[in-house]
Amino acid sequence: MTPVIYGYSQEVALDMGLTHDDLLVLHLFNKKRKLLPKQLFEDGIYYCVDYKSLFAEVPLFKITYSAFRKYRIGNLVKSGVIQREKMQAKGTIIGLRIGCNYSKLSPQGVYAKELLQKTGDKNIP
Repeated sequence: MTPVIYGYSQEVALDMGLTHDDLLVLHLFNKKRKLLPKQLFEDGIYYCVDYKSLFAEVPLFKITYSAFRKYRIGNLVKSGVIQREKMQAKGTIIGLRIGCNYSKLSPQGVYAKELLQKTGDKNIP
């Protein structure tokens, strides 16, 4: 078994119930995160995410948009890898941030520390 996929521990991902598709979505979110608008809440910085733009990045997923939201994003939230918050602005905007279990996916937590240094995002445990 390849120990690391997209910079994440495959063994830990399996223990969390995450799939390859979940890790790909997480990788895309992290890649796009620095370009996304931010909003500060009491518990940290959330990134304003348009699920449709993430969904458009992975046409190989043979699922519907609603299944993408429910299963791919839902699995990441359920596992504690990301946190989701509804933000009220012009309509409902979804905010995502790195969750408390994110650092567990990184071999020895190195990936999370590198992200913290690069982005300055205090939400990375």
